[in-house]
Amino acid sequence: MAAISMLRARGISNVIACDVDADKLERARAQGAAQVLDTRGDDALARLKALAGDAVAGALDFVGMPATANLGIAALAKGGHYVMCGLFGGEITLPLPPIAQRAISIRGSYVGSLRELREVVALARSGRLTPTPVEVRQASEVNRTMQELKDGHVLGRIVLDFERVNPDRVS
Repeated sequence: MAAISMLRARGISNVIACDVDADKLERARAQGAAQVLDTRGDDALARLKALAGDAVAGALDFVGMPATANLGIAALAKGGHYVMCGLFGGEITLPLPPIAQRAISIRGSYVGSLRELREVVALARSGRLTPTPVEVRQASEVNRTMQELKDGHVLGRIVLDFERVNPDRVS
């Protein structure tokens, strides 16, 4: 959700959100995604390319598993960039010649650079970002929260409040 807001604030209008969860896709549309795509099915790559006019300039992978990496990389147009942020895990096999022939780049990014942080702070100060939904829960709900994360049922962010565990704690 934060990425959609940042991309839109930077003037990128054709943001296509991909997921397998209809609720998340609807939330992505509400957050500003121009298109949404349920990536289940063997034709996901063709449908993604069709939505993008066969011109996917960049793919941000917030899952980081073989299925999402393969889709993101295969969808890239010549000169496109794939960035993996998610850490789900697994392995992929890539034929090497198409990387050079298509002049694509593949990289990872977990936290970004100081320059990128400054850009995000400037966007936030400008008031052009749509807030990411945040839900605060008691720390005692950690197991339920972890299960929901694992099952892919979290929209936005969940913050666990450990102060409620011991409110008399001195900071």
